[in-house]
Amino acid sequence: PHTIQFKVIWWLGFSSVLAYRFREIFRWRKSVKQPDYSSDEAIKRFTVSIFFTGLLWAVYSLTLLNQIGLLELTCMIIIISAFAGGGVAILAAYEMAALTYSFLVLVPFSVTLYFTDVHSLGFIGFLGVALFFVLAFSARRTASFTKQAILWKNENAVLVDSMEKEVSIRTKRIYELSN
Repeated sequence: PHTIQFKVIWWLGFSSVLAYRFREIFRWRKSVKQPDYSSDEAIKRFTVSIFFTGLLWAVYSLTLLNQIGLLELTCMIIIISAFAGGGVAILAAYEMAALTYSFLVLVPFSVTLYFTDVHSLGFIGFLGVALFFVLAFSARRTASFTKQAILWKNENAVLVDSMEKEVSIRTKRIYELSN
């Protein structure tokens, strides 16, 4: 009964965070069209929502750790690890958010598993912490690659624009010289 009640309360909290994030999507789509749009506030709101999402998953896994059976625990370990890895991939362009989310989702649960009395769970906890370090390294490299790709794309756009103007000027001069 306590587990069911917690899951319902957690689900309501998680649904509230998701509703907030959906609202932010529509708010962002509307405001990004404004000529004086600044992304700083939207990034802050997005980061806060990422933080609360990760925090809710940490609370879920830590609260239910000693209240669930082995099958459900195994599923939770797999899902939490997948969320941490997926978060790094999805949040690749924003390193701080990727690291924060993966840390919140994975490390508290893994550390708690490490310090349990069950040896096999302790080993899985150790693997979870190791996975976080691998994901952190991956997040840093992916964020660096993504930033570089965006920089090159912007430089490319400027170069193409410059070349188009130069071609236009030369075409105009050739036309003037031929007439």
